[in-house]
Amino acid sequence: MSSSLFGPFLLLFFILVIGGLLVAIFFNLTLQRSMAAVSERNRTILPGLIWLNFIPIPFLNSIWSMIFGIMTCNAMNKEAGKKIAPSTLAVVYPSLLILASILWMVMNGFFRSRSPNEILALGFGLMSLITLVLWIIFWVQLNSAKNKLKTMTVTSNDGESLDSGFVDDEF
Repeated sequence: MSSSLFGPFLLLFFILVIGGLLVAIFFNLTLQRSMAAVSERNRTILPGLIWLNFIPIPFLNSIWSMIFGIMTCNAMNKEAGKKIAPSTLAVVYPSLLILASILWMVMNGFFRSRSPNEILALGFGLMSLITLVLWIIFWVQLNSAKNKLKTMTVTSNDGESLDSGFVDDEF
């Protein structure tokens, strides 16, 4: 009886793992494309370095995502000449993710032999939900900023004429 029940849970586990990997890949693609939308003179980091997120070292993914997100937002804001990218969210959601991970380790390590503390469990659940919502908002705003930046670049390139070689020295 238990082996017939184990099959569906294993299938659900694999579906969730594959779904999580796909979401992580699409998020990293958004970060990479956002940095690639910035001109090379304003880039602070190479776009392809976001894929270091997949190195399986605890907390490295959150920290690297925060560093890359901040650098991408700052580069996009510098390129646009105004604030278009959500640089604050690039700090907040990974910080909450790290705090939620630490809270999870405290809950599972300290209270493993005792009854779980409902307040800590509620705090972890609430912090995880807030982190998820902020992450989605960051993702949407970053993609929107990338699209604005591309539109600004296309508009500014269409408005410029080719250089005729004439230099106007009058001020």
